[in-house]
Amino acid sequence: MSHYDRITQEFTWDNSPLLVAAGAAFLIGYLQYYYAIKLMLTDGKGPMPVWMHIFYLAHDSSFSYTLGRDSSRFGGHFFLLGSSRAYALWSALEIWCLYYGLRYHRMETFSSALGDRAACLGNSLRYTIFMLAAMYCAVLMVASMLGEGCMLHWGLLTNTIMIVGPTHEYMRRGSRDGLAVGFCVVNIACVIFTFAPFSMFAQTFPETFATKPFYICGSVLLLYSFWLLAIVVGYPPKDKERSKSN
Repeated sequence: MSHYDRITQEFTWDNSPLLVAAGAAFLIGYLQYYYAIKLMLTDGKGPMPVWMHIFYLAHDSSFSYTLGRDSSRFGGHFFLLGSSRAYALWSALEIWCLYYGLRYHRMETFSSALGDRAACLGNSLRYTIFMLAAMYCAVLMVASMLGEGCMLHWGLLTNTIMIVGPTHEYMRRGSRDGLAVGFCVVNIACVIFTFAPFSMFAQTFPETFATKPFYICGSVLLLYSFWLLAIVVGYPPKDKERSKSN
């Protein structure tokens, strides 16, 4: 049975526990980008390094296309079509984050990768283009190894990257500039709804995701996400003008 066959078999309108788990997972993903965009608007930078935005653009646009294309083979299955559109919206948010960083906050967005050269639009744009091309290659290579319809298998990886990827940004900031306690709390929820037995991953592919190694990894990442929360909580609160981002 292919990944697509399993997904379309399990995702039915009468499978309420799975639909609730999937809805929660997608909502958490949008909340993560709510914080990322809000912090960029208020603080000039967000919690995620630029390479993460580039990676997620490559991943989400790739799966938006493939899920939309392949849904016709399964009668336009609602979950495949809905996921395709959800990934398209995420892609638009990621494009906005990259545009905003390139246009208004190049040093804050790109200096961790380019240093002082980030001030030059050409340098930052070239970095974005070449890194995006490399990320598309990575997404396609892993997808080819995992097999057609591997959106949930890739989803596990993207959620893990969302937890671990911002670590160095948290540690080197020294303040809550571009960070928010709320973002950390949402990431804790992300770990729970990725690795818990009631997650859409475990419900759809129990032979892969409802296993002891999977739960051990989830426990480690849950502790990891609480550690990152403690780092941000340990920084002084922002001043009143920025308190709404906190």
